[in-house]
Amino acid sequence: LPKASIWTVGRKDNNDLRPAHASVSRNHSSVYIDDFGRVAVVDHGTKHGTFVNFRRLDPWQPFLVRRKDRIRFGGEGAPVYRLGSMSQEQVEQQQESRRIAEERGARKLFREREKEEAKADRKSKRQLKRFLEAEARDKAAAAEAMRF
Repeated sequence: LPKASIWTVGRKDNNDLRPAHASVSRNHSSVYIDDFGRVAVVDHGTKHGTFVNFRRLDPWQPFLVRRKDRIRFGGEGAPVYRLGSMSQEQVEQQQESRRIAEERGARKLFREREKEEAKADRKSKRQLKRFLEAEARDKAAAAEAMRF
């Protein structure tokens, strides 16, 4: 992990680490790394908890973890992580993967917005068509009434 950073853990897309397990909350925990490389984990008051070496952490209390400690975010069956070191290359690969994922998410969001706008345009056109048809019927009825 890069020094002097904060990593968020949870199921939401904006988290840095997204364990795929039902017992992981949307915003589950945070991992803090200081300038000296020390790592602390904080549980965000989750239902299923955060565990270090099988010990449940107190909510909102930073817990200092050491190299090779086992960290589990969530209940039984959730993935277990071991604290270790990452090379600069691994950090860069992870950052690139995250950038690509964010870019894909942005493209997906853009496509969804385009679809919504197209749907709204079609609805507006249908409403305008109905209005014009009703107006034409009203004019025809008024012209018919004027003939008598």
